[in-house]
Amino acid sequence: MPSPKPIIAIDVMGGDDAPDAVISGIELFLKKCTDVSFLLFGDADKFQHLLDKTKYLKNHSTIIDCKKVISSEDKVV
Repeated sequence: MPSPKPIIAIDVMGGDDAPDAVISGIELFLKKCTDVSFLLFGDADKFQHLLDKTKYLKNHSTIIDCKKVISSEDKVV
């Protein structure tokens, strides 16, 4: 019985130059390793157009649409 594909969760809206850099980085990774799936968390309205342009990622991902954002100014409590 083959082992299931690994699933990696990604905050598409986090980091410098997000979501462009995040989507590009995942796409670059998938050129070398296609036996993985991604859960993409973030505001889908802000990155769906980037996902549509990808060659690999659109077929290896599930979008979890998240409209609320926790900013760096929010208190942890």
